[in-house]
Amino acid sequence: MKSLKVVAAVMVILWTVSFSAGCGGGGATIQTKTYTKTLGRELMDLHDSYTKGIITEKEYKKAKDKLLKERTK
Repeated sequence: MKSLKVVAAVMVILWTVSFSAGCGGGGATIQTKTYTKTLGRELMDLHDSYTKGIITEKEYKKAKDKLLKERTK
């Protein structure tokens, strides 16, 4: 009977600790960006698209400037 009380007390303590640990969040948001290609590879792919005539010079320059701005912050 005594061991049952000890087990019950331990379960209550563990439940209380686990409940309070999950409720203490401050509402912070963490954002990360993951890139699958390196900046150099993206620039080379962009240049290849331009030299093959897939995109215009204006589109190439605009996309290159945007890419450099986003990736070199």
